[in-house]
Amino acid sequence: MSEPQTYEFAEVIVGFLNDADGMISFLQVRTLTGDETTPDYGHGYLEALNQMGAQGWQLHSEREATEGRIMWIWGALQRSGEQGPHQWNAREFLMTRPVRD
Repeated sequence: MSEPQTYEFAEVIVGFLNDADGMISFLQVRTLTGDETTPDYGHGYLEALNQMGAQGWQLHSEREATEGRIMWIWGALQRSGEQGPHQWNAREFLMTRPVRD
């Protein structure tokens, strides 16, 4: 009898925020092994999904990024303002891929 397939998950958040330092675009990928935040990511949602797809990831779900996630990304970007972003637009994607032995 074969073993059931095991999957790993990634959260991908793509968008921009605007704060006292100005506007910045970003890509953040969160996996079990950690977070990677890319500032000045000007390629948008489709390119981020294409990049993840090239690594074997498949889209599971999509939603508007919440304020809590935006604040978390803002902190990772190490912006100098103390008030946080006053405007943002971002989408959060849940990605899955099979775990290979």
